[in-house]
Amino acid sequence: RLKFGRRARRARARLAMAHHRGSGMLEGEECIFYKDTQFAVGQIVRQYQFVMRYEGGPNGVKLVNGQFTTSLAEAKLERDRFLERKARTDRRTQREKERTEMIFSKLGIGNAASRSISPASPKAR
Repeated sequence: RLKFGRRARRARARLAMAHHRGSGMLEGEECIFYKDTQFAVGQIVRQYQFVMRYEGGPNGVKLVNGQFTTSLAEAKLERDRFLERKARTDRRTQREKERTEMIFSKLGIGNAASRSISPASPKAR
């Protein structure tokens, strides 16, 4: 029989509580974060997460967080998939940049970033 009083709710809450015990970057692994959690029954579980920071984004730094998992192999797999996808994206971006520069040079246009500023532009004031 379930009890619904204040004391019963507190007892259920104590059983469901978990306490954070330790965390940090895993030694010997690149971009793998670990977190140790101790449950009310005394069991300690280690969770892993892929975490990476790199240049880009509106603020200059992009932060990528994978999902927490109890499997180190799964976190490594997520890291490897991301790094592979990022390498493909970087190669594609570089090819597009080179292609754009080639087109501009053939048309006799300077770099797109070095265009003259419009007189109506706030930067011209």
